[in-house]
Amino acid sequence: MCGIAGFVGRVGDSAATLRDWGRVLAHRGPDDLGIAVLVGDEVRTGKDPGLIMPQVQAVLWHRRLSILDLSAAGWQPMSSRDGRHHLILNGEVYNYRELRAELEGQGVVFRSASDTEVVLEGYRHWGVDLLPRLVGMFAIAILDRLERRVLLARDPFGIKPLYWSVWPGAFAFASEQKALLQLPQVSRRADPQGLFDYLRFGLTDHGDSTMLQAIRSCPPAHWLQVSCDDARVSAPVRYLDLHVPEDQLLAYAAGSLPEAERDVIEKHLQFIGLLRKTELDVHQKKLIEEKRAEFEARQKQQDAFAKSHFPDGAQLCTKCSTAAAVSPAPFFESSVTKRVRSVTGLAGLPAYVDAMSSGVWLCAWQPPQLVRTSP
Repeated sequence: MCGIAGFVGRVGDSAATLRDWGRVLAHRGPDDLGIAVLVGDEVRTGKDPGLIMPQVQAVLWHRRLSILDLSAAGWQPMSSRDGRHHLILNGEVYNYRELRAELEGQGVVFRSASDTEVVLEGYRHWGVDLLPRLVGMFAIAILDRLERRVLLARDPFGIKPLYWSVWPGAFAFASEQKALLQLPQVSRRADPQGLFDYLRFGLTDHGDSTMLQAIRSCPPAHWLQVSCDDARVSAPVRYLDLHVPEDQLLAYAAGSLPEAERDVIEKHLQFIGLLRKTELDVHQKKLIEEKRAEFEARQKQQDAFAKSHFPDGAQLCTKCSTAAAVSPAPFFESSVTKRVRSVTGLAGLPAYVDAMSSGVWLCAWQPPQLVRTSP
């Protein structure tokens, strides 16, 4: 997860608020930050929020969570070699290797191993025709310095959020609504229909509506453009139609998906499976380390208990003079209790289980902790 945000139009009095966006979105990308600003015909990039000044005409903000290419080569906003295009991306493109190979076949030389650069170079070669070729979850913003416009696009399933708001002379977008609400021009007035849809159906993200009148959402599988000169917003354009006709729903449910849609879904599942396996591997390793440390700590406690209560193999406890009932193999606590009762006739006394020597001692003195063992 990364965080992206941007502003199109003369910044003016909003400069201080926009400089703070990095903090507002920091939880989405704790690894790094980046800024690009358009001043006249020049685009300046860096990490200093001081780049955002009142005369700036467009701003791109990026908070990075490093996933692919952890080096500085994957830093965003990423700029094309000619300095025309500047891109920020939130998400992952699963088929970036295939697209990269295709672009390399056309003579493109890459500077990084990131999927971000593949999207950047793909857009330079194919324009918006790149979008239906992308398989993944993403929200993208591309600043075109020559055309003086910003392109926004969202993945076909709407997995990654992309919100925007517009008012006379300015346009703002962000991964989270709370970044937009930092701007005084963005009203907090609720949208009655959006509020009803949430309270009645639990819907929070469908179409372009939200629960706030002043904030819209870029619909899944759509792109739109904003002019840097007057902040005029184009109507969203659908780049991929996943609509299923009503008379074909049964066939779709039965698995008769068209090849394109099937490929998209399979790549999503493959990536999710890879992430899940990675999470499980990390969790398993951590669990093993925790259990090993717990076992070693228990062994130390058990050894100390045995030495203090039954020194040199004594059969009487030095604390309470209770005879020790010793078993030849480890048992669960319930089995231990049953065996001790049958050997000694005693009940309700704590049992000390030694996993190393596979012995069980019964003692009237309460040990610091009742240690359980498994067969």
